[in-house]
Amino acid sequence: MILQVIVFSAVIYFMKRILSRDTQTAETRLNQVYEDLVEKQKQLAQKIEEAEKEYTTRKDEAAAIVDKMKKETQLALTEKEDKVLKEAKAQADEMVAKARASADELQKRIRKEEGAKLLDYVSNLVTACFTPSMLEVLHKVMVKEFVEKGDKLDFSNVSTDVTSMTIKTAMPLTDEEKKAIDDLVKAKIKREIQSEQKIEPKVVAGVVIEFGTLLLDGCFASAVNDANLSRKKQLEEED
Repeated sequence: MILQVIVFSAVIYFMKRILSRDTQTAETRLNQVYEDLVEKQKQLAQKIEEAEKEYTTRKDEAAAIVDKMKKETQLALTEKEDKVLKEAKAQADEMVAKARASADELQKRIRKEEGAKLLDYVSNLVTACFTPSMLEVLHKVMVKEFVEKGDKLDFSNVSTDVTSMTIKTAMPLTDEEKKAIDDLVKAKIKREIQSEQKIEPKVVAGVVIEFGTLLLDGCFASAVNDANLSRKKQLEEED
């Protein structure tokens, strides 16, 4: 009995030692595992924090890029709109300019046609109302006035390339009248040029001198036309 008790006690003692050692080992392992888990948790938390910072940074960068793209797109749209508006305005201005030019050209053509009709009408009217002797007197008076008022005429636009002139009258000039006109032109332009006389019934009376496209008008028909235009302008201003 004593021996069994001793053996049993020894077994219990060794088992307790073994169990105690295993418990300590297990506890040590558990502590190590726990510490490893805590360390891994810290590392994971750090990685998560770094990932969140990276995400925030990327998010801010993406937002900045989107905002920049929006501004660039808006700027491009604004520039394109301005370009389109400028092109449209330029086209509109061009159309208006062409329309005005066409209107001015049409108005000039109408005035020219009206002037021509008026000259024909005046010529026919004067021819019907005036006798040849009356027209001759009117003609001589207007030619004389043209020469006498020659100092007031503007010859500055007569080009130096002009070497001849055409004198238009409704009836032939006398030698004295033609010489007076030639002398007047010579004195005004400081040189002598050739002159040619041309009979033009529409002039009615007086004289018209042509230097290429430049005209010096002292005829009765033009005087009537000028008076007509002046009267029309006066009536328009009164309205």
